Amino acid sequence: MKFSTVLHTGTIVAIKQKTAKVVLDRIPQSECVACAMATFCGKDNDTATVVASVPAGLIVSPGMKVRIISENGTRSKANILLLAVPTLAFIGGIIAAMLCGTGEVRALAAGALACLLCFFVLFITKDRRRPLWRVTQICD
Repeated sequence: MKFSTVLHTGTIVAIKQKTAKVVLDRIPQSECVACAMATFCGKDNDTATVVASVPAGLIVSPGMKVRIISENGTRSKANILLLAVPTLAFIGGIIAAMLCGTGEVRALAAGALACLLCFFVLFITKDRRRPLWRVTQICD
């Protein structure tokens, strides 16, 4: 199964080192529902703000309209981070609790707690990860 890359256009609002903060143009709500990366884009009602890496040699400044593309494997990474890792934490929490001799209800509670802890870790580390987007061109 091959995933298509995600393309968006937007306006640069800030630049920091080799990354640019881009406010995306209006995105139809129907597109975001099916997108595995929707939780990473900072979507808020009609707008979304993303951090995109700027390749060497491309000179950009705030106010420029640019086209961004998802990095290779971004959808796979999003699926792994949001589905596989929490599921494994849930199962691991249940197994660990059962090995400690707890009952089934407490084991399920331990699994749920491990899953929530996993989501909490993902939430607090979301700004420390490498940008999932890359600026590809400057639009006119």
